[in-house]
Amino acid sequence: MCSQQYTTYDLFCHHSRYEARPSPDPEEQLRNEAAAKRALEFTIGWFARPLYEGDYPAVMRARVGNRLPRFTAVQRMLLKGGCG
Repeated sequence: MCSQQYTTYDLFCHHSRYEARPSPDPEEQLRNEAAAKRALEFTIGWFARPLYEGDYPAVMRARVGNRLPRFTAVQRMLLKGGCG
């Protein structure tokens, strides 16, 4: 009889709260909101998106480019859904 052992890990992603700076100018307000969202993606998304979606956030790929490592198809499969 073969027994299997499973290991579980707990991951806690602590991050700062990012809010868009209020602005009376609608265009600036949109830029501020995008910056707040981008900050969140660069902090918690860096760790959480690979576990939930199998890859880094798109905004990170666009900004960091080739300096951000690529996951292989097998790595993406193993990562995706690995949390939850």
